[in-house]
Formats: sequence, structure tokens, C-alpha cells
Amino acid sequence: GTRDYLENGLQVPDDLRVEAIDMLQSNDPFLIFMSEMAVDNPGHRLEGAKLYTSFKEWFELYGFAGKPPSSRSLYKDIKEGKYKNRWEHNLDRGRFYLQGVSLGTLPVK
Repeated sequence: GTRDYLENGLQVPDDLRVEAIDMLQSNDPFLIFMSEMAVDNPGHRLEGAKLYTSFKEWFELYGFAGKPPSSRSLYKDIKEGKYKNRWEHNLDRGRFYLQGVSLGTLPVK
């Protein structure tokens, strides 16, 4: 009871934690974009500028509320934020690249 709470805090059951993570990810425009548009392509380098331009066009095409995150913010999230370890990436001559990923064609609406 109270002693357990004071010693261990509130313990969220694993199934609720997983469900909350799934819900957040299913509402994340960039993750939706990547699941719809990204294609595994070993050996390919996708330049960050092309990734961001395509994401921004897709974001506007599907009418998400507000503005898309800035390219700088998106790259930072991929490198060290909420998308860390999802995609291999690197910097080459100051330019950001995703490794092993290419993009499909945006649909015409």
C-alpha cells in the first residue's frame, strides 16, 4: 500500500506503457511519413535536405495542424532525441544523411 508507494513510487504496468508509446508513435507525423514513404535501400544515402523537403510537402499535403518541425529540430531528434537509434545517419561535409533509406514518390492529391 502506502509504504510500497513511498518506497517505489507509482509503477506503470508494462502493457499500459507499451500502449502509451504506441499511441504517441501512431500520432507522430514524422513516424507516419517514414512508415508510408521510406524504403529500405542498403548502400543508399538520403540527403537530409531531400528528406526534409519531402516530409514538409507530405505534411502540408495531408493537412496536419500547425507547422512541421524545422529541419534542424528534425535532424537533432534523429541524432539524439526521440528518434535516436531508429535510422543510421551521418554527417558528410556538414550535410546530414540517412543511410540505407530512400523515399517513395508522394501521391498526387
